[in-house]
Amino acid sequence: MKEPVTVFFTVDNNYAPYLAVAVNSIVKNSSSERKYRIIVLEEDISEENKAKISALLPKNFTIEFSL
Repeated sequence: MKEPVTVFFTVDNNYAPYLAVAVNSIVKNSSSERKYRIIVLEEDISEENKAKISALLPKNFTIEFSL
């Protein structure tokens, strides 16, 4: 299997809605035959926003929130 496609973001809670838009766009334009890894270097993203963004992801995606 091919290596996963890794996408990196760095955001704070104010940018969380735009992160959700970007993630949604990646999901809509992704291949179900590939795996995707999203890494988010974040500062103070609320647990609610993390949950909303994570809920956008199908099974072939993973997301990691790091400080």
